[in-house]
Amino acid sequence: MKIKVFGKILGTFMVALLALGVGVTLRASAGTENNVFGFAWGGNEAVDTNGAFAVPNNGAIDGDENGFGWVSFNSTDCDTDDNGIVDLSEVRVHPGCPAGTIASYGVKVPEANGDLSGYAWSEHFGWISFNATDLTGCPSGSCKAERIGNQIKGWARILSIRDAGANAGGWSGWIQLDPLIAGPDTVTLDVASSPHKFKGYAYSDELGWLQFNPEKGGVSYENPSTVDLKINGKDAIVSGEATLGTPLNITWTSQNTVSCIAKQGYGFWNTPIGTNSGSNPITTQAVFSSLPYKIECTGLDGTTAFDEVPVTLLCVGGCDTSWSACSKACGTGTQSRTCTSSTCDSYPEEQSCNTNACNQSSWREVAPE
Repeated sequence: MKIKVFGKILGTFMVALLALGVGVTLRASAGTENNVFGFAWGGNEAVDTNGAFAVPNNGAIDGDENGFGWVSFNSTDCDTDDNGIVDLSEVRVHPGCPAGTIASYGVKVPEANGDLSGYAWSEHFGWISFNATDLTGCPSGSCKAERIGNQIKGWARILSIRDAGANAGGWSGWIQLDPLIAGPDTVTLDVASSPHKFKGYAYSDELGWLQFNPEKGGVSYENPSTVDLKINGKDAIVSGEATLGTPLNITWTSQNTVSCIAKQGYGFWNTPIGTNSGSNPITTQAVFSSLPYKIECTGLDGTTAFDEVPVTLLCVGGCDTSWSACSKACGTGTQSRTCTSSTCDSYPEEQSCNTNACNQSSWREVAPE
């Protein structure tokens, strides 16, 4: 393993970078967009202890380390309330948590084979990129970080070292996720655990081993629960596409969920339209309401995923042109017709009617004498 010391200029650059928590323009976000969480540890012994490579110390800090330090894979590792500030109570969450303003960041691993993306944060070196755009020109093999089966292969890169150029002392900042040199196991995913845990080590020939499952940390990922609701195959029903009382076909697709409940409106008081553990269609009648139709799903991890579709019914106020027959054959009676309000409510309208005058006569019945 190479042991080098940065030049004075790069050292000054790193102090500024760490103090501000910036230095690289990022488009990163935490939460469900990025599903990797936790801390890896890259503390190596300053003296080569076995003649071949430094022995990883499993997170035990005893004063003679160098390397990555703690590497966080999601800003919510420290900023637990995701408000952009690591306060004093959050600093105590983990030794790798700095106090102060923090950018939103994270790493995402695909559910099946595919590329990783996003950024991790090293307490000593700043941003570590897993984005393919930052990994062009890697030392060998495929220049991206990727999941193949349950193995993590390819490269990541420390951006502060890359951007330091000639001031980096000959360093390049590359991290191999599946190192070929003799040593510990490479990075794999334990999909039998919940959440799924990373195990093993990545390697930098400049900084040494980066352990993904140290004693005082550990990196894991969760597949977030998601749901996509459709009504009549659409994300919104506008006026004219549905009328009062017509059937509405409610369908949805969900991932990593246990069950889903379709309803209209919000709150615990709503009666579900239907409950389903799969994605079979539910049919209901269109009713007038300012509240959207909604689907709520319980995820495998106990979290809630939801989606909603607004339905605007076509309800033009007015009345039928035809009145009913007069209630009396002669004299004053009433007649009615059906009207519809702008809120799609039906109501009767009445009026008086007089179709024929009742005949008047001077004849009267008398008793016989």
